[in-house]
Amino acid sequence: TNEQTNDVPSLAGDYCTTGAVIASLGDAPAAARWYVEGGISQRSNGQALIGLAPGTYTIKFVDVDGYTTPADQSVTVEAGKDTKINATYVSK
Repeated sequence: TNEQTNDVPSLAGDYCTTGAVIASLGDAPAAARWYVEGGISQRSNGQALIGLAPGTYTIKFVDVDGYTTPADQSVTVEAGKDTKINATYVSK
Protein backbone atom coordinates (compact mmCIF):
# COMPACT_ATOMS: atom_id res chain seq x y z
CA THR A 1 0.00 0.00 0.00
CA ASN A 2 1.23 3.48 -0.82
CA GLU A 3 1.14 5.23 2.55
CA GLN A 4 0.97 8.68 0.94
CA THR A 5 -2.21 8.04 -1.04
CA ASN A 6 -3.53 4.86 0.62
CA ASP A 7 -3.68 3.23 -2.83
CA VAL A 8 -3.03 -0.45 -3.46
CA PRO A 9 -0.82 -0.93 -6.53
CA SER A 10 -1.97 -3.28 -9.27
CA LEU A 11 0.25 -6.34 -9.69
CA ALA A 12 -1.08 -7.08 -13.15
CA GLY A 13 0.64 -6.32 -16.41
CA ASP A 14 4.38 -5.85 -16.49
CA TYR A 15 4.88 -6.98 -12.91
CA CYS A 16 3.80 -10.54 -13.58
CA THR A 17 6.30 -12.17 -15.93
CA THR A 18 5.37 -15.78 -15.17
CA GLY A 19 2.25 -17.89 -15.54
CA ALA A 20 0.64 -20.95 -14.02
CA VAL A 21 -0.89 -24.30 -14.96
CA ILE A 22 -3.91 -25.72 -13.14
CA ALA A 23 -4.97 -29.31 -13.86
CA SER A 24 -8.47 -30.61 -13.21
CA LEU A 25 -8.45 -34.40 -13.00
CA GLY A 26 -12.19 -34.83 -12.59
CA ASP A 27 -13.22 -37.69 -10.31
CA ALA A 28 -9.66 -38.98 -10.07
CA PRO A 29 -8.37 -41.36 -7.38
CA ALA A 30 -6.59 -39.70 -4.44
CA ALA A 31 -3.21 -40.95 -5.70
CA ALA A 32 -3.57 -39.13 -9.05
CA ARG A 33 -0.82 -36.57 -9.64
CA TRP A 34 0.49 -34.44 -12.50
CA TYR A 35 3.75 -32.61 -13.19
CA VAL A 36 5.67 -30.65 -15.79
CA GLU A 37 8.06 -32.89 -17.74
CA GLY A 38 11.56 -32.52 -16.34
CA GLY A 39 10.24 -31.19 -13.02
CA ILE A 40 10.20 -33.03 -9.73
CA SER A 41 7.28 -31.27 -8.07
CA GLN A 42 4.00 -33.17 -8.39
CA ARG A 43 0.56 -31.64 -7.92
CA SER A 44 -2.81 -33.20 -7.16
CA ASN A 45 -6.26 -32.57 -8.64
CA GLY A 46 -7.02 -28.85 -8.90
CA GLN A 47 -3.65 -27.63 -7.66
CA ALA A 48 -1.70 -24.95 -9.52
CA LEU A 49 1.94 -24.89 -10.49
CA ILE A 50 2.94 -21.23 -10.45
CA GLY A 51 6.03 -19.31 -11.50
CA LEU A 52 6.42 -20.87 -14.94
CA ALA A 53 8.24 -18.79 -17.55
CA PRO A 54 6.19 -18.22 -20.71
CA GLY A 55 6.60 -21.07 -23.17
CA THR A 56 5.39 -24.54 -24.08
CA TYR A 57 5.44 -27.36 -21.54
CA THR A 58 4.48 -31.03 -21.51
CA ILE A 59 2.21 -32.06 -18.67
CA LYS A 60 2.61 -35.69 -17.57
CA PHE A 61 0.47 -37.80 -15.27
CA VAL A 62 1.51 -40.33 -12.63
CA ASP A 63 0.42 -43.97 -13.09
CA VAL A 64 -2.18 -45.17 -10.58
CA ASP A 65 -2.91 -48.88 -10.08
CA GLY A 66 -6.29 -49.87 -11.53
CA TYR A 67 -6.58 -46.78 -13.76
CA THR A 68 -5.59 -45.83 -17.29
CA THR A 69 -3.22 -42.88 -17.11
CA PRO A 70 -4.22 -39.79 -19.14
CA ALA A 71 -2.13 -38.97 -22.19
CA ASP A 72 0.53 -36.27 -21.93
CA GLN A 73 -0.69 -32.78 -22.78
CA SER A 74 1.19 -29.88 -24.33
CA VAL A 75 0.33 -26.45 -22.89
CA THR A 76 1.42 -22.93 -23.70
CA VAL A 77 1.95 -20.71 -20.66
CA GLU A 78 1.54 -16.95 -21.01
CA ALA A 79 2.82 -14.31 -18.59
CA GLY A 80 0.21 -13.24 -16.06
CA LYS A 81 -2.27 -15.97 -16.98
CA ASP A 82 -3.49 -19.30 -15.62
CA THR A 83 -3.55 -22.12 -18.17
CA LYS A 84 -6.21 -24.68 -17.27
CA ILE A 85 -6.23 -28.27 -18.50
CA ASN A 86 -8.51 -31.24 -17.98
CA ALA A 87 -7.54 -34.90 -17.83
CA THR A 88 -9.38 -38.07 -16.84
CA TYR A 89 -8.18 -41.21 -15.11
CA VAL A 90 -10.34 -44.12 -16.34
CA SER A 91 -10.94 -47.17 -14.16
CA LYS A 92 -9.69 -50.39 -15.81
